[in-house]
Amino acid sequence: MNNKLTFIIPSIGRNTLQNTIQSLENQTNANWCAIIIFDGCTPNFKTTNPKIKIIQIEKLGQGVNSAGLVRNEGIKLAETEWIAFVDDDDTLAINYVETFYEELQFFHDMYGGVVCDVSGCDYEVVDGSGSLVCDMSGVIDASGCHYARIDGSGSLVCDMSGVIDASGCIENKATKNDYEPDVIIFRMKTYYGDICPDLSTDNFYNGKVGISFAMKKTIFNNNIIFVPSCTEDYFILDKIRENNYKIMISPYLRYFVRNIPKEEIDAFTKNKIIGNRVLLNI
Repeated sequence: MNNKLTFIIPSIGRNTLQNTIQSLENQTNANWCAIIIFDGCTPNFKTTNPKIKIIQIEKLGQGVNSAGLVRNEGIKLAETEWIAFVDDDDTLAINYVETFYEELQFFHDMYGGVVCDVSGCDYEVVDGSGSLVCDMSGVIDASGCHYARIDGSGSLVCDMSGVIDASGCIENKATKNDYEPDVIIFRMKTYYGDICPDLSTDNFYNGKVGISFAMKKTIFNNNIIFVPSCTEDYFILDKIRENNYKIMISPYLRYFVRNIPKEEIDAFTKNKIIGNRVLLNI
């Protein structure tokens, strides 16, 4: 599997960064890399891990309101399709990365598949009465087809209804649609005990969502960036939503803020569904 994911880690030199990095290096799926951006301070962390890049910049952040500016600098350097975030006093479940890739596959299985164009099927020309002219051999279900999907077994599910003339059938090859979300928001456990987004939410709301998300870098390239604010995490997600990017709120808790006890983190590491799954702009 090719690595799709870079973690952006802004740091002001907290000692807790060691725990953050350990939670990354312990991931059950090793397809990740990371960029640590030391914001106006001397790096207090060294590593020989080739997956981790360390950079130092002039001071940008001001307290809790400008970590986003530091993240922007890290995103610029990322070379992967996806970007995720973790702060230097927070930790990740050891299966964050594993769950990220599983969620991409889940979304693709639900909404991706093969674009149904009768493409590449065996065909026979019938008469001009509008009769079906394509041979649907190998197609398991042809009910209600405007497009096609692949079901859980990998079988083609396609509808041929309404097809009058398939004389171009051979020319139009069916193409795989690598349909993915643009953002995945994981549940996070806050230092004051709340879980957000809420377990039964129908969306994400200001004050009820944090930095526990991954997004495609193309969003940043399209000038949707972090803007300094006490609600900068919500602000960028809100802009993404306004621009109709596909967003999935995962039912899994994979991000832990500050000093969450290890045993509590371990309890949530299992693939235990703790909330509902929410799909926006789908």
